[in-house]
Amino acid sequence: MKTELELLGSKRLRAVTLRRGGMTYREIGEKIGVGPQRASQIVAIGERRLRLREAGVDAVELGVRAGNCLNNAGIGSGRKDVREAIDSGVLHPSKSIRNYGWKTHEICCEYAGIPLRRGKLFPSLVALARAMERLERLKAEVVRLEENIEAISQSPVIDKAITQSGKEEL
Repeated sequence: MKTELELLGSKRLRAVTLRRGGMTYREIGEKIGVGPQRASQIVAIGERRLRLREAGVDAVELGVRAGNCLNNAGIGSGRKDVREAIDSGVLHPSKSIRNYGWKTHEICCEYAGIPLRRGKLFPSLVALARAMERLERLKAEVVRLEENIEAISQSPVIDKAITQSGKEEL
């Protein structure tokens, strides 16, 4: 796992350390050469990255937005957890997870090791399950049609028509 310096960078790490030491944003801004508002933003980003790291998410590799989406959805941040959530359909842009769109989905897929082909996923387990359900419905329809054909072919009207058509050919 990356060190705090690698994760945050020197300026952000210094700002977070100063804030944790009890300094105000104005004092932090003076020390690192920015205004108090920007110092507040730098500290907030640093704290968020550290929280994600403590939760097991590599914010640099996964990204803060994707990490926040996982936290908001209550999904573990391990690669296996993310993969299971994507395969089960819990993580998908069509779900109402705040800020989880196609770009974040692509990032999470890459993080979880799910291969992408021309920007599209290989069929996930959800898509496979839907295809299997459709196949079962089609099989049931074929059986129903075969039963109808069998019932019609055993009808006396059909037998008479077949018999008459056979006589005409002779």
